[in-house]
Amino acid sequence: PWWFSTDADSARSLLSAIATATLTLTGLVFSITMLVLQLTSSQLSPRVMRRFLRDRNNQIVLALFISTFAYALLALRNVETESVPTFSVWLGFAMAMVSVGAFVRYIDHMAHAIRASSIISGIGEETRETIDRLYPDPIEGDPDGHEQWPAGRPDREVAWAGGPGVLTNVSLDRIEEVAERCGARIAIVPMVGDFLPSGAPAFQAWGMLDEEATGELNETLVVGSERTMLRDAAFGLRQLVDIAERALSPGVNDPTTAVQAIDQLHDLLRRLAGRELAPEVRRDGDGRWRALLRHPSWDDFVALGVDEVRLSGRTSLQTNRRLRFLLNDLMRV
Repeated sequence: PWWFSTDADSARSLLSAIATATLTLTGLVFSITMLVLQLTSSQLSPRVMRRFLRDRNNQIVLALFISTFAYALLALRNVETESVPTFSVWLGFAMAMVSVGAFVRYIDHMAHAIRASSIISGIGEETRETIDRLYPDPIEGDPDGHEQWPAGRPDREVAWAGGPGVLTNVSLDRIEEVAERCGARIAIVPMVGDFLPSGAPAFQAWGMLDEEATGELNETLVVGSERTMLRDAAFGLRQLVDIAERALSPGVNDPTTAVQAIDQLHDLLRRLAGRELAPEVRRDGDGRWRALLRHPSWDDFVALGVDEVRLSGRTSLQTNRRLRFLLNDLMRV
């Protein structure tokens, strides 16, 4: 149709404008994102920055802008005086319109995402999912009857041979295979989320281990630069406590935000109160344990969620009232 056709000069002008506009929008999105990261890091906690870096909406918007910019440049190269790729030109125009809509959606998304209540609720929801995945079973029987850390001196300790970092994941199945092959029992010394220095004891073994086994054991640990929510429910509580402490600091003095964080801590602790928090154990066919990984205990979770906030908010009537309600409610669970 006549309205779909265009000449070479108009096509070049349109594609050039599209490339310039999308490049400008890309820079603007980067600037807004960096500003949001700076504000959330200073006002809430540096630990929450990971949520924005993993935000799928931001990634999609940036990918769309960069794709539109690259497409406009490639289409511009194919525009010739004798031959104008009309469809390519109008496809670039359509992509530009979609990019404008995506930018408006991005602004709306960021306006909601940077609110303290949205960040706190998001951390709480992610932590609940982690708790349900790591501790799916309700409490059964006497906790004192659970498998505990073995008594007695271990026959061997295996040191961590990698660089220093935070333990983020453990392959218990591979540790069980090594233990069964050597006829030993192996316990992991640090818990997921603990800092593991180079050369520190990472495993304790009851039984004999060969040199090949010690190398394999080091390969079962995943160490990173920071904690993650993959197998570390306590990290979710840690983020909420950090937000509450920052809100109660003299420079911020926002007890309402602290109470919002305490509300999420309350719900998470209630959820943990009825869950099996025993060490994670792998057993052989005869029922003997071969690999053991400790989890934080109920006392550990309560201390993490309450102690620091109570100390930081000791002069805040609003915070103390909410913590008192939290503790009284947990005593009835």
